[in-house]
Amino acid sequence: MKRDFLKSLELTDEQINAVMAEAGKDVKATKDEQKTLAAQIDDLNQQLSDRDADIEDLKKQAGDNSDLAQKYSDLQSKYKDDSKAWQAENDQIKLDNALDNALVANNVRNAKTLRPLLDMDVIKLTDKGELVGLNEQLEAIKNDNGYLFDEGTKTDYSPKGGDGQNPGSDDDADLASMAADARII
Repeated sequence: MKRDFLKSLELTDEQINAVMAEAGKDVKATKDEQKTLAAQIDDLNQQLSDRDADIEDLKKQAGDNSDLAQKYSDLQSKYKDDSKAWQAENDQIKLDNALDNALVANNVRNAKTLRPLLDMDVIKLTDKGELVGLNEQLEAIKNDNGYLFDEGTKTDYSPKGGDGQNPGSDDDADLASMAADARII
């Protein structure tokens, strides 16, 4: 509202000042309300901007977490597979060692020669370390290929065929007490 308009209505200066004061209060209240609303709008716009930035960060983090989760899952799977492979290899080593010991105990002359004759799918190692399925196969192999087993006859490899001492030495002389030239044969 303008003062000229109020003068054209033939109002006195006092009346014009009173009307202008009242209008000024309303204008001031409206301007204050406008400033408050503008500040709220700015605040809300800032919140929206912050929210959008947070959402983008969360997307990036979720993507990274997804990648990390996938990497973790892949590593967990790899370690699980590695553990299974290690356990299978360890079980095979235990089986091989138990089999070698059993072959020696059964007087097998050459384990490398005998092993291809064994059906390894049948031979199992129990939790107690016992071999299952070996004895039956060894008996069958012994019946068909007895030459693969030492039947308890020892061959005497000493040249004199006797006590296994050095050839040419008939006494139990202590080598440490002998002179160096006496030890030479």
